[in-house]
Amino acid sequence: MTTTLSSYLSIANDLTKWRTITAKSPAVALQTTYFKANIGKVRTIDDLMKNTRLFNFAMTAFGLSDKIGAKALMRKVLEQGATNSRALANTLNDPRIVAFAKTFDFVTHGQDTTARPEVVADVTAVRLRIKQIQLVS
Repeated sequence: MTTTLSSYLSIANDLTKWRTITAKSPAVALQTTYFKANIGKVRTIDDLMKNTRLFNFAMTAFGLSDKIGAKALMRKVLEQGATNSRALANTLNDPRIVAFAKTFDFVTHGQDTTARPEVVADVTAVRLRIKQIQLVS
């Protein structure tokens, strides 16, 4: 029987290998393909919040699956962004929420927010790391 620690160390010692394995997982590949194909169509915070599949993928990518049901909170986070030190994201003391707000920065980038290549790159890379952690747990 493999312990959680030994599984973690195995993954940590060869992240490239495990990212490749995780990315090829049918469930992850399907979700990632959907995200990449559709996130660029999102123009507003409402668009993101209404598309449950995209919203859940993005939230999970940042380790925020426990807050998926807190849509009012996340709407406020997105509406305020993270550039102002008094913005909600910066007052919650949760680096995951700050990272989410910075990636989906509708305040700064408006309708072009999700068309930025770094959004797809950041979210899918973070999602793979989260999925790897889940495989170990």
